[in-house]
Amino acid sequence: MKKQINMQDIFQTAFDQLRKKQTFKHVVIHAETMDGNFRFMEASGIINELENHKMTLKTPFNIASVTKIFIASIIFLLIEENKVSLESKVSSYINHPLIKDENFNPGDVITIAHLLSHTSGIPDYLEIKDEHKKTLFDFIVEKGDQTWLRSDFFDRVLLYGKPYFEPQDLHLKKIKARYSDTNFQLLIEIIEHITRLSIDEAFETYIYQPLHLSSSFHEGTKKALSYSEKASLYANHQEMSIPKALISFGDIYSTTEDLVLMMKGLISGTLFKSKDTFQKMIGHWHTFGFQMIPTSPGWPIEYSYGITRLIYPKFLPPFKQIPEFYGHTGVTGSWLFYVPKYDLIIAGDVGQLSASAVPYQFMTKLLVELEKHEKSTSKSSRNITQNIKSNLYK
Repeated sequence: MKKQINMQDIFQTAFDQLRKKQTFKHVVIHAETMDGNFRFMEASGIINELENHKMTLKTPFNIASVTKIFIASIIFLLIEENKVSLESKVSSYINHPLIKDENFNPGDVITIAHLLSHTSGIPDYLEIKDEHKKTLFDFIVEKGDQTWLRSDFFDRVLLYGKPYFEPQDLHLKKIKARYSDTNFQLLIEIIEHITRLSIDEAFETYIYQPLHLSSSFHEGTKKALSYSEKASLYANHQEMSIPKALISFGDIYSTTEDLVLMMKGLISGTLFKSKDTFQKMIGHWHTFGFQMIPTSPGWPIEYSYGITRLIYPKFLPPFKQIPEFYGHTGVTGSWLFYVPKYDLIIAGDVGQLSASAVPYQFMTKLLVELEKHEKSTSKSSRNITQNIKSNLYK
């Protein structure tokens, strides 16, 4: 008799497929429905090669740009407190010459909304090459771990960058968008300016404490020092020990459990005073253009305010309609997504700098299997119902 496949089996298979990839030193996944009736949690691999300690569900890992959900959430909490608005001009909070420059901010029009939605046209400081044709990552590889100030990032854009496009008119139906980490570095600066707190203190006050996130922190903080073990990052098979750079970039460490709690706080509305606030965060979708840079999301991925969404076109592989999902990913192969159709939150990480596309690949395959499971379950239910009816009327 053929074994009945269930959701646990589907997630276990998906997890095992990631676990078997030799370039991933660790894999961790936590999936949970909003009502808690379904839960899948698995971790495998090692934290680092030196100590060879096992990766667990309690081991913090760098979530990279998944941090943008946290940054955007604080901005919307500040909007609720009437301390800022989506229409507020960035120049009201930042005095750096980049924001005063007519090439990057013509007519002083860039707003908080432009930064949150990647529609400012300000280029990504991580992509920009200097006079030696080197990016910041090239510099790290050649010179080793480095510390930068956020003003250094802005200086780099001003000296070596050029706008992707003019700041967009957000009232238009069709607008240009290009992913740029500089936008969120500017938002961090604005949060610190408004709250008079360091960004790690702001996260603690506005997010960690209200949602009881016990294992989330910025590198270099007192809380980070309390963790003797954190998962290492890898560039293919090379372990990357870059704590100074990670402090500079401002991305946090967390666990899949904390990430699921974060998404639950957003979906349920408990993080905000008004349940409408999160709907505003996901209420202004626009599609990225085609990208040749593998670390930056491009078409058909959409962006709202600190949140990505994928509605898969039928004419692309797997040539099937799959449910939409939204959240965010990181260049390290980290992700946090919510699938409305299944009321399902999925967080994960593979800790690999060459795996920025893995979250979307994983989700696509997983949702194809969940759709198959749903259809087969529905068909079985119909068959049972039909059999009951036929027996009743014999």
